[in-house]
Amino acid sequence: MLTANRSQARRRPPRPWRVALTVTKTALASAVVVAMLGTQITGTATATNETDQTTSVDPLSARIDALMVRERCSYTGFGADVIPASALLRTDRGDVRIVSFARGWAAYEGKASGTLIAVCRGR
Repeated sequence: MLTANRSQARRRPPRPWRVALTVTKTALASAVVVAMLGTQITGTATATNETDQTTSVDPLSARIDALMVRERCSYTGFGADVIPASALLRTDRGDVRIVSFARGWAAYEGKASGTLIAVCRGR
């Protein structure tokens, strides 16, 4: 039987640091996805007729952009000393909702349905 000396036991960082690290990881993963989607959209726009000046805006993207501004949201978090007031969550049906930070975090951890999009300071 192995016994670990308490001084040798690995300490977990304080909760705010763990939260900040997880939010940062989420934001980085979101940024990669957004960059990949942006590349696909740019590639599609380049392939179209250059004389066509009309652009189509995805209504869901427009809604997310508006919510990001209105609710003061961030894909990357606000630092270790700030606990967000709310979160943007994409439901399993594809809708975007403003939910509590706890609900958004539960989705991020896989304990609740949906996908965390961003964390928000609120109005």
